Amino acid sequence: MSVERPLRVVVIGAGIAGAAFSLRLAQRAGDRVDIVLLERSTWPRAKVCGCCLNHAAVECLDELGVGEACRDLGARVDAVRLLAPRRSAAIQKRPGLALLRADMDAMLVERARALGVRFEPQSPGVVTHAPADPRAPIEVRVRTPGGDRTIEADLVVASDGLGAASVASMPEFAETIQRGARFGVGGVLPAGTLSDTARPAPGTIHMHVGRHGYVGLVRLRDGSVNLAAALDPAWTRRHAGPVNAIAEILRSTSGGDIDLNAFTIRGTPLLTRSRPLVASRRVLLVGDSAGYVEPFTGEGMAWGLAGALRSAELVSAAALMSHRDESWADATCTAWNHWHREHITSRQRACGRLKPLLRSPAITRVCIDAMNTLPPVRSIASGIAQRLERPYFPGSALMAPAVSTGESSPRDSVAGASAKRTRNSLPVNRQVTT
Repeated sequence: MSVERPLRVVVIGAGIAGAAFSLRLAQRAGDRVDIVLLERSTWPRAKVCGCCLNHAAVECLDELGVGEACRDLGARVDAVRLLAPRRSAAIQKRPGLALLRADMDAMLVERARALGVRFEPQSPGVVTHAPADPRAPIEVRVRTPGGDRTIEADLVVASDGLGAASVASMPEFAETIQRGARFGVGGVLPAGTLSDTARPAPGTIHMHVGRHGYVGLVRLRDGSVNLAAALDPAWTRRHAGPVNAIAEILRSTSGGDIDLNAFTIRGTPLLTRSRPLVASRRVLLVGDSAGYVEPFTGEGMAWGLAGALRSAELVSAAALMSHRDESWADATCTAWNHWHREHITSRQRACGRLKPLLRSPAITRVCIDAMNTLPPVRSIASGIAQRLERPYFPGSALMAPAVSTGESSPRDSVAGASAKRTRNSLPVNRQVTT
């Protein structure tokens, strides 16, 4: 492939993974890449998500150079409280953030646009032709309010979420949905919607564990509460919908209640799913498109951010080559399949091993009783939580951005002691309480 022109990259989906990938690639490769970021929704848009960024996710934001901006928008979170009927216990975790996805995604997209990324909302993309020959273009059909068109690309990143409809025509990406998988529900509750017994404490994620689902609650900076739940589909139908099911879980675990009229429901497809490959024929799957399990407390966004950073580094290496022969495509796909399996899939399996804790109130009660009566058990539980959020790139394994992110201060750079100090000392949350 000639390197006289930029590498043409189409990113499908402007969620946290797609937006972060676009920003990182623009930072690293500059004018050696031509990036188009497609998004099916109008913009900005709400997103079903628990909105919790664990410590590893915050470190990824520092790598991107947007850590300080996220701290300014978000609320500090440093504990998890497990709740089962008539029992509760808190676990300390590394400091993280609670930040609405709509705010974070919009900020990442704007940073990417400032570096030349072309952003097209209301434009879902689908891969219609992905030839094995790296000299031939990949074809992406884009549907817009003004009609359909086809974009040619050298490489495509599919980050359009669970199900990855953009690569449905590629059999090597056929996914397996786990038996018994739950679906997700999310939304934001205004301050005062929850009763006092159900309202989460500032800086603490409250995980209400029921037999047929769990509900996570966390306060945002303005005092509103973000709610994210994973529910059994059949049980939810028997309760006439997600809102009633959520209310039942909250009543059983805390005796609290929820104002059903104040909650706007948004749902997801079934959550737990996997794929045999996450890269083939110059198409890379990043974020939830690459596979997902029910997370514990903020792992989902860390998977998306870490994957976006690493895959962007791999693509930028190809873009910056002085000569790209036919081997670049296979090398990029092979490297991404390997890294995702070693660093993302392994952590998803670890979350999967914790699934019984979030699926059985009886097991949750036993664990809570042990943590409340045996300090070593509480220490072990805290250690497990911190293990799940260990850094993806210890020792600044990723290089600093080659192109400015637009931050006025260099303190968000991965280079230097100031970045390391910023990561380890999140500011005290200026939380508005109600």
